[in-house]
Amino acid sequence: MNEEFLVEPTGFKNSQELKYVLEKFGFYQGRFIGQLPKSWIREVYQHMDSLPDVERKRVSELLNKNKNYLVPSGQPFQSTLTWLENAHQQIERQNFAGVIAANANQWNYPTVDVVDEDYLKGGHDIRILASSSNYSRITERLLQLSPEIVLVDPYLKLDRDKCEKVLNDFLIIAQQGKCQSM
Repeated sequence: MNEEFLVEPTGFKNSQELKYVLEKFGFYQGRFIGQLPKSWIREVYQHMDSLPDVERKRVSELLNKNKNYLVPSGQPFQSTLTWLENAHQQIERQNFAGVIAANANQWNYPTVDVVDEDYLKGGHDIRILASSSNYSRITERLLQLSPEIVLVDPYLKLDRDKCEKVLNDFLIIAQQGKCQSM
């Protein structure tokens, strides 16, 4: 739930492939694309620079429409390594749920043309124990990316210490992100 994946910025040949991948991410899918490196969007544009004007415009529109699905990775990018080697290090450190690569590779990460829902399934079928730290962890990206947050929970009891801890954690996370009102 709300996993982050790394997608190689040179993994797309055209706007259709980009759209195919972007449709698998977002708030409703419960997964996001980590921008590794920070210049991920610019690298996609550079990679698609040789396409016709109309196709480049489609790429631009897709990236603008889906920009909330792209989140800062906050991870260093070593320029002495390839993108895939950097991504693999992040997977080994368990910073991301998976990788979608541009080409077949030694780690068997799927490529854009063969990635499937099973690979992206992640934590959708995992039962989460009710604790303030788990609630905070699974809602972190939503709280960071949402400009406004409204909590609707019939079980929320403000007079209990457990609820106070959860709300405090939520407020701290939201404050670090784009939230302007709660």
